[in-house]
Amino acid sequence: MNTIQTAADLFAALQQLAPEERARFAALYNASPGSSAVVLQLVMAKVDDAVDMEDEEADLSAEDAADYLGVSAQVLRRYIKAGQIKAARGRPGSAPMYPMDALRDLKSSLKR
Repeated sequence: MNTIQTAADLFAALQQLAPEERARFAALYNASPGSSAVVLQLVMAKVDDAVDMEDEEADLSAEDAADYLGVSAQVLRRYIKAGQIKAARGRPGSAPMYPMDALRDLKSSLKR
């Protein structure tokens, strides 16, 4: 069993929960003394967005790709320059898009 020591660990753990378990977590948190329902709503919305993003197989914009990876746009550009991720070919003149499967692979390699 992994120990949650940071906010990032908690965020990652929440993403792994099934939707009904995330709802149960929210209910338990809201029942806790001193809990902030507003903060929890923001965190849970971000977790749900991240989970939804992982479920989609669409290509992501650079901004969304950086958000998915949990890095800044500048760091994403470094990954691109280093050849760690390549943009999918889109229409001429359109913004580059990044394939979800390639982002998933890069994200898992960053965790090692």
